[in-house]
Amino acid sequence: MLSTQGVGIDLILLPSIFTGGFLAAIGAPYLVRVMPNQVWRYVIPLYAFTIGLLGLTIGLDI
Repeated sequence: MLSTQGVGIDLILLPSIFTGGFLAAIGAPYLVRVMPNQVWRYVIPLYAFTIGLLGLTIGLDI
C-alpha cells in the first residue's frame, strides 16, 4: 500500500525491526512484573518527553 503511494520501503531493515520487536516482546512483560509501579510513573513520562523532543528537534532540523 505504501509502495503504490510512492513511499520507498527499505526491506534490508526488516530483520532488525523483527529482532527488536521480538526482544521487546520478551523483555517488556518481565520488566513490568519485576519493577515497581512507582518507577514506571517516572520512567514512562520521561521517555515519552525525550522521544517527543528528539522528534521535534530532528524533524525541524534544530
